[in-house]
Amino acid sequence: MKLMIFFLLFLSIDCFAKQKAEKLNPLLVCLGNEEILIHKNKVKGPVYRLNQMLINALAGSNNVFIKQTSLNYVCNNKEFSPSVALLREILLNREKIFSYPVNEGRSFRIMKSSVDQLLEDIDIIFFQYMAMIQELNDYPFCLNEEIPQLVYFAEQFKYLQEDIDYSLEKDRPKIKAVFQKIKSLNSINKKCQVKYKRMMELKKKNKL
Repeated sequence: MKLMIFFLLFLSIDCFAKQKAEKLNPLLVCLGNEEILIHKNKVKGPVYRLNQMLINALAGSNNVFIKQTSLNYVCNNKEFSPSVALLREILLNREKIFSYPVNEGRSFRIMKSSVDQLLEDIDIIFFQYMAMIQELNDYPFCLNEEIPQLVYFAEQFKYLQEDIDYSLEKDRPKIKAVFQKIKSLNSINKKCQVKYKRMMELKKKNKL
C-alpha cells in the first residue's frame, strides 16, 4: 500500500513538473540562463545591462513566443550572447520572428499587443546598447572610427528624442554592419586603448 502511495505521489509530482515546464517561455528561460551565467562569472557592462533590459521588456507577459529557428539562433549562437543575438534578430526581422497562436482569439490579441510594445521599445534598447558600448572605451573617437555606424545612429537617436517619426527598419544594412563589428569588439577596444595610451603620453610630452 505504501509503495502504491509513493508511486502515485511520484507520478503527480512528475506530472506537475511537466505542466510547469510547458508553461515556461523558452525565450525567457534562455535569457534567465544567460543572467545566471553573467552573475556566476561576475560580468558587468553592456551585455549584463542589455540582458536586464530585454528580460524586463519580456517579463511583463509570458506570452511572447518566437519561432524555433529564431530561438535556436538566439540561444545556441556561437558569435553573440543570447541577449545580443536576440536584439539583432528582432532588429533585422521584426515581426517575422514571432510565433502567434493559430486561433486568432484572446491569446492572439494579447500576444500581438505585447509584440507591438516590444517592437516599439526595441529601437530605444538598441540605442541604449550602442551608448553602453561607447562607455566601455576611454577613447570614444577611436571607437567611432572603428565602427563608423555608431556616429550615424547617434544622429538618428535625436529623431526619436524629438518625436520625429523614425524606425530602424530602413537601416538594416547598417545594423548588420554594426553587429559584424561587435563580433570583434574586444580586439577593437584593445586597439583603442593602445591609441588612447599613446595620445596621453604625447600630451604629457607636450606639457614638458
